[in-house]
Amino acid sequence: MPPLSWISCHDTNTHSIRPISTISKGMDYYCTIQLSSGFTISTICNQGIHDWKLIQRRIDGSVNFWRKWTDYENGFGSRESEFWLGNRDIYELTSDNFRYLRIEMMDHDCVWKYAEYSMFYIEDAANKYRLHIGGYSGDANDSMAFHNGMAFSTYDNDNDLASGNCAFARRGAWWYGNCHKSNLNGEYGNTDNSNGINWFFWKGFTYSLKEVRMMVRKP
Repeated sequence: MPPLSWISCHDTNTHSIRPISTISKGMDYYCTIQLSSGFTISTICNQGIHDWKLIQRRIDGSVNFWRKWTDYENGFGSRESEFWLGNRDIYELTSDNFRYLRIEMMDHDCVWKYAEYSMFYIEDAANKYRLHIGGYSGDANDSMAFHNGMAFSTYDNDNDLASGNCAFARRGAWWYGNCHKSNLNGEYGNTDNSNGINWFFWKGFTYSLKEVRMMVRKP
C-alpha cells in the first residue's frame, strides 16, 4: 500500500503535517503485523526513528465513536480516516510486547503535544480489557494515570467506579474511573461540557481536541 498523504492543518476537513520537534518522525503507511502467536493485525504504521503501530485516530468527526461494547472489541472505522483498532487486537499487540504507548494531540490552533508511556497494556476480555499504564514522559502532562487499573466501559457495558454510567454520560468509551481526566474517544467537536475529546491536564474538560492519534511499539 502507498504511504498516506498529509497537508496543512489549517485546510478544512484534512489532517495536518506534524512538526518533527513534537510529533513522531516518519511516514504513515498501511501494514499487516504478524505477531509471535500467529495472530495477524492490519493497521497504519509509522516508520521513522521508531516503528509505531496506530491503534486509534481522530481527525474530523467523520466516524461515530459512541458505540457499543462489541464495536470497541472488534474495532471500527476506516484506516483512511478515523478508527479504533479494537480492544481484542490491542490486547494481542500488548501481549506481544508492544507496550510503549505514544499519544499525539493537536488543538484547533495547530499546536501539537504528546504523551508517552513506557508501560502500557490491557487485560483480556474476561477482565474487561483492564488498563495498566505508567512511565509518563512528554509535554502534554499526564492525563492517563487517573485511568490506571480501570476496566473499559461503553454505554452498554458499564464497568466504571461511578454511581452512574460514565460512557453514557460522557458520550464516549474509555477506561473510566469516576469519570475521567482523558476522553479520547469522546464526542468530536463538543466544547460545551466534558463529553468531548478531552485531555484535562493540557486543555481542561471543555476543550475538544482537533486531532488525536494513539500508537504503540516494542521497547
